[in-house]
Amino acid sequence: MQQIFTDWVADASGGRLLIDWAEPNAIYPGSDSDLAAGRGAVDIAYSVGSYYSGRIPEADLEVGPVFAYRNSAEEFQAMMDYGIYDILRGIYAEHNIYWVPCYVDAMVGIGTSFPAPDAASMKGKKVRGYGSWLKYAELLGGSPVTMPLSDVYMGMKLGTIDSWIAGTTFLHSYNWNEVTTGFVYKPLIGRALSNYLINMDSYNALPDDLKLMLDSSAHLVTYTASTTFLNQNQYCLDNASAQYGMELYAWPEKDIKELTQTVVEGMYPELAAKSPGCAEIIALIKQQMTDYERL
Repeated sequence: MQQIFTDWVADASGGRLLIDWAEPNAIYPGSDSDLAAGRGAVDIAYSVGSYYSGRIPEADLEVGPVFAYRNSAEEFQAMMDYGIYDILRGIYAEHNIYWVPCYVDAMVGIGTSFPAPDAASMKGKKVRGYGSWLKYAELLGGSPVTMPLSDVYMGMKLGTIDSWIAGTTFLHSYNWNEVTTGFVYKPLIGRALSNYLINMDSYNALPDDLKLMLDSSAHLVTYTASTTFLNQNQYCLDNASAQYGMELYAWPEKDIKELTQTVVEGMYPELAAKSPGCAEIIALIKQQMTDYERL
């Protein structure tokens, strides 16, 4: 995803604007992307809002509350037609950041070491996740566990955890396909939107035509590029099923409908209470879900 965006910036600017990425954590801790970009330690950072939602609570909703969007198309519509894009840009601007959403279209679901044909099968299970995904594990009757990604493999192998919540690419990149026997792909929990954080002073110093390039097209480029990551996620899911015998689970529609209502009633009020901006975003998400007969 970063390479697609980097190449587009270089090509669209005629080589006048280039991005030179450093290795993760080489300049600042990964959880401090907002501070690094806002204070000008870097001109641009690639990040995920949940890492710093303690400072910018709306950033956790930027990633997408559980069940908010079934695909990137719904997420893009929520941003552009329901006004969430403008709200988030305004909030980030208060932190001296020019914000660009990066639609990754990750397939975030539940990997298991046990049969999981329905929601009831999650009761009593130890579930690794982070942020609002841990609350979702609680609503399922599971026991939430916080654990670094690098420890999930051994956690599943040794039984320290029974399942994990994440995107399907980790099946391949972290070899979780070797210790995961099942995956709940329906319902998917979310899409895991990421972002590009540009220092506002660096943005303001650009020529007007390059500002217009970013304003008019950056979010469209990342949305178009989301299909690439979606394809990668689908490959990792299909490969784990075909080569490792991982079982794929689609929960009954009745379960999904009831679970969606439970999530909205059990999680959304707490998220909305974090700030006026959060309340506004949650109201818009619920309106979209209602408009599409999901509530």
